[in-house]
Amino acid sequence: IEVLKQSEINFEFVWIGKKTQKVKDSVVGDDRFTIGLRLPREEFLNVMAKSNIYLFPSNEEGCPMSLKEAMTQGLVPIAKNSIGAMNEIITHGKDGFLLNSSDWLKSTKKIIFKFEELEKKLAIMSVNAHEKIKADFNANRLKNDYIELLNEIDEEANTTTNEKLKKISELTYYDWHRLPYPSSINNFSDFIARLRYKFGILEKSNVK
Repeated sequence: IEVLKQSEINFEFVWIGKKTQKVKDSVVGDDRFTIGLRLPREEFLNVMAKSNIYLFPSNEEGCPMSLKEAMTQGLVPIAKNSIGAMNEIITHGKDGFLLNSSDWLKSTKKIIFKFEELEKKLAIMSVNAHEKIKADFNANRLKNDYIELLNEIDEEANTTTNEKLKKISELTYYDWHRLPYPSSINNFSDFIARLRYKFGILEKSNVK
């Protein structure tokens, strides 16, 4: 934000979601920035669809859903090659940029400041990003992967998938992400929720 703020290039920077007042105050008077939007999902996706680049400088992630959502909408991601599934999702130079953490800012600046020169290449990468998620991360593909994995386990155990599933009397699953951070502590449950959020502890969601 500081680098963009000091530049004279024409852009629109949109930050959707939680923000600090410090960040919001830092861009007061600069109409190029929209900070801290909270939108219904459909409006959020519309904003994404009108955008070109998705900045993703996280140092640690699991499997970032926002990154996949952005690529689904054709945004070209500029991400750090850090801890997480980023290198499993992005093919550098084809459907996004996967940059070293140490010089992420410097390299990102070069890409953004040369946007007009790279526009044709970015348009191709945009299509590739959309097609990558559509092909590799859709529900049917994942379903088939799970079935294949179960079948491999079954072959080792010399039993069929149906026979194995019949033996399962209880299936425990967990929320795929951390629960929302309580804005205030009104009871003991809120206190425990804050601890879970801070330490990234997944909470048992249901038992079937």
